[in-house]
This record gives sequence, C-alpha cells and structure tokens, in this order.
Amino acid sequence: MQTSAASGVALAHTFRERLKEFLDPLLVRLDEQLDSRLVRTLGATVEVLLQTRYRSAGLLLSELGAFLTSPAQAAAGTKRLSNLLRSKRWSAETLSDYLWKQAWSKLSDLVCRGRDPLVLWDESVWEKPESSRWRDWARWSRPGRSG
Repeated sequence: MQTSAASGVALAHTFRERLKEFLDPLLVRLDEQLDSRLVRTLGATVEVLLQTRYRSAGLLLSELGAFLTSPAQAAAGTKRLSNLLRSKRWSAETLSDYLWKQAWSKLSDLVCRGRDPLVLWDESVWEKPESSRWRDWARWSRPGRSG
C-alpha cells in the first residue's frame, strides 16, 4: 500500500509541475497587467478547479473560495476570486489568445518534425469548421479543401 501512495504522490507532483510549465508563460504575461496577488489567485484557481472538478454537481464560488484559502477563510478566498474576475485589466480574450498561441505552437512543432497533427473534435463547438478561427484548423485537417 505504501508503494501505491508513493506513486500517487509522485504522479500528483508530476501533474503539478506540468501545469506550472503550461501556465507560467500566461502568468508572466498577466503579471505585467495585473496585481501579482491576482495572478497568484488565477494560478491557484486553475489548480483548484482541476483538483475539485465535479462535473455533475458543479462548484459554488464560496466553495472555490474555501479551497483557495481554507474553510475558515472562505470569505477572503471568495473576495480574492471576485477581485480577479472583476478586474478591468484583463479579459477572457487574454486567456483565449494564450490558449490559441499554445495550440498553434504545438501544431507548428509537430508539422516541422514531420508528424501528423491530430485534433480531437467533439462537435460541441458553436461555430462551423469553416468559420473564423476554425478555418485554419479545418485547413490542417482537410488538405483537399481550401478556406
């Protein structure tokens, strides 16, 4: 049983490091725009959301605040998250742009190495593949079609 617990701890550590590698460029960029406390709150929030993801039950803002700090300081954690979400110095577009740049970087890397990029498509998008940002993805996935 000790080996299983140790491997679980090692796996958790690996996932935390991979999350840090993924988020660090975004957090560095946001640190130029936002108060560093808000940037730390964002990093912690992403980690908490990944750890406590309840697909069927959801997660209340006050519960998230408790996970960010402690149950005794849930109000303070909720306030920190509220300050982050209400900040006028960033937007959802900031996150979206970051994620698209990460995706394009990975795609370009695969193509340069001669690998076939595969994209999971779950049909839950709101747009047609030929529209806006999806047009370029569709071009990669359907070489015979032009945009």
